Amino acid sequence: MASYLEDYGEAQARRSRKLRWMIVTPLALIVLGVTLYFLFRDYSEHRRAAQFLDLLRKKDYKAAYALWGCTEEKPCPQYPYDRFMEDWGPSGPLKNPEQAKIENHIGCRGGVISFVQTPGQDDVQLWVDRRTGEIGFAPWTLKKIPPGFRTQLAAMMWSITRNCDPLIGP
Repeated sequence: MASYLEDYGEAQARRSRKLRWMIVTPLALIVLGVTLYFLFRDYSEHRRAAQFLDLLRKKDYKAAYALWGCTEEKPCPQYPYDRFMEDWGPSGPLKNPEQAKIENHIGCRGGVISFVQTPGQDDVQLWVDRRTGEIGFAPWTLKKIPPGFRTQLAAMMWSITRNCDPLIGP
């Protein structure tokens, strides 16, 4: 008689565990997928801005100019190579590209703005276009986000929605 009641409820417990795994696993995969999407959706734009700084460090100005979508053979009419060298060359305002680093990225609707910081100099805001991958100066000047939980949370929400309008400065 003991063997008859020994397995009582075991099949129901197995079914319950199986059902729990069938619900929890897809939900966990969805949460993981959404998290990874938001973490890596601007990865190629981040790498493009970092590649630009690496080329400046190596003093490969022609390749850096090519990231702007221009070459010496086909210079951009609005940004010729000699002007590029004034801005980014050895005599330009970014005198020490070895110390320059990308401090922050903000994703907007059409691209990503990267903040390049160099000690003792003003930040430079670079724009990486999502569609073409070309680099340029940011079309707007964004305000710095002050420290604090509420402002950081608001900035995170603007980044998720790719809304840079509240950050556009004067």
